[in-house]
Amino acid sequence: MCIEDGVDCTAPPTANGGRLRGNNGASNIQSDAPKVIIAWSAGTAEDNITEFEVQILNGDGDFVSHPDCDEAYAATLDEPKCALSMESFWKGDFQMDQGTYITASIKSKNEKGWSSGSRWNTSGAVVEKVPAMMNPPQGLRDEADGSVDLTWNTMTSPRDGGSIINTYVLQYTTDAAGTWTTLLGTDDGQNDASQDVDEYTHTDAGNDKLYYKIAAKNRWGTGPYSRPNLEIDVAQEPDQISSVKVNDAGMVRITWYAPVNAGGSNIASYEVQIKNQAGDFVDPVDTCQSGTDDIKESTDTAGDIIYLCRIDMAKMQDEFDLSYDNSIEAQVRAVNAAGLKGDWKSSDDSAKVKTKPAQMATTPERGASTDDNTLHVKWDEVSTDEGRGGSEIIYYSVYKEGTTDSIYQTSGTSFLYEQEAGETEMTFRVAASNIYGTGEPSDLSDPIEFGSVPKKLVNLKSQNVDSNNNEMATITWDDPSETIDSYDFEILNKDTNTYENANAIMEDDQNVVDEWGKEFYCQDLINNYGYQAGDTITFRVRANNSVGESEWSYPAISNMQAYSLSMLIL
Repeated sequence: MCIEDGVDCTAPPTANGGRLRGNNGASNIQSDAPKVIIAWSAGTAEDNITEFEVQILNGDGDFVSHPDCDEAYAATLDEPKCALSMESFWKGDFQMDQGTYITASIKSKNEKGWSSGSRWNTSGAVVEKVPAMMNPPQGLRDEADGSVDLTWNTMTSPRDGGSIINTYVLQYTTDAAGTWTTLLGTDDGQNDASQDVDEYTHTDAGNDKLYYKIAAKNRWGTGPYSRPNLEIDVAQEPDQISSVKVNDAGMVRITWYAPVNAGGSNIASYEVQIKNQAGDFVDPVDTCQSGTDDIKESTDTAGDIIYLCRIDMAKMQDEFDLSYDNSIEAQVRAVNAAGLKGDWKSSDDSAKVKTKPAQMATTPERGASTDDNTLHVKWDEVSTDEGRGGSEIIYYSVYKEGTTDSIYQTSGTSFLYEQEAGETEMTFRVAASNIYGTGEPSDLSDPIEFGSVPKKLVNLKSQNVDSNNNEMATITWDDPSETIDSYDFEILNKDTNTYENANAIMEDDQNVVDEWGKEFYCQDLINNYGYQAGDTITFRVRANNSVGESEWSYPAISNMQAYSLSMLIL
């Protein structure tokens, strides 16, 4: 038993019963499909065989005669054989499943009677079928060139009928009830599509509504056409995009998803606009341009396709007149190949404009580590969101007077400047930088002189001059052992809880043997600093020289021995 191949497995000579008698009227069955050939021995002359009986195992498990096998004609051949259509095994009385072995048993007859049936023969052929019904193709009209791009799922086992797909048969019509035209799989075999082909472009498809269907064809015939038909309607406007998002981290990043329905066509481009300070949506000048590679395809975190474009944050100010912390709003719409445009879809207003840092509000000043050869330059950290431009400060740049290029950059808030020949003082500016750039430098600082400020005063102490009335008090400290030009005094105001200048009430100390102190009337504290009789006097002192001021010195609690008058002793 074998399947006809024209070489090793051939059909018997043509005669009644020797070839296929019919195909049950099924037009999708290949008329010249190969046959299942059942061949057997004619026996010897001594056997004197006059008749054969061929029986096939059907789907119910019974051996029955096959109506297309004419045993009488087969008996006249030197090599008896029958040619049976493959279709007959899955249709009609046999109803055999795909992949089932075709099993035959042969009996012979002579003058003595019928022989017993031969051993079952299951080698050489299994039931194969025409392919199963395919799913409908998918397609989109490309209005730009008047074509329709079609795709489909390829056929694999077992839906291929157990036999290789010779071609797909793709047809179209403009009238579903009318005549269909074959695009692939024509009868002349000049336009076949092999089993792994899954796409086809129907060129010059016109502008009418189109219907498509597809079937798979193997050596046994063409399977049923797909249902329902694919309909490619006349192009319409694409759907509105479902969502548009604006991300303000770094560059302005605008993302969106493709519309669900492209209007029966392909999406050819997207248009992007930004709302300016006047409240109007306008096209970007040279970014996010429609139909260019400014707009890219990517994927979101879920792996879904998104589209995006980026705009430099600086353009929010330069091009759209937006200011720090203004909302960045974008709108996007799809344009299909027919030139039809969907409705605009706008983002929300959560994204905000970020800028370079603002000009620093304060100027650099002298730091405590300044000495004869080095200037310690320090400045205040930029701490407000607006001052930072909405982004973290990366570094600060230091500029000397008369220079446009920075001489130092640091992430900190100080800088040590080494003296150059002939310099006695220097002035500086400082600017802050974030990811968007460097802000305007600060105003120029006051001149900062080389040299050391006084050391911090030590052993600061207060005492009353006369403990009987406490009308006067002194403030003293140890010899500073360096040249001091003046001292600054501040008294803690009891009403405001802030230190206030007290230089005006200080007099030379007439009551101590050294020169390192001052005295004052306690009544001035009651009059001007919110003290009451018996309050402990709280104060601080610093020294000044030609270079600058020392740090403030504070007395230890045990050295705060002066009281304002003697009304109470606490």
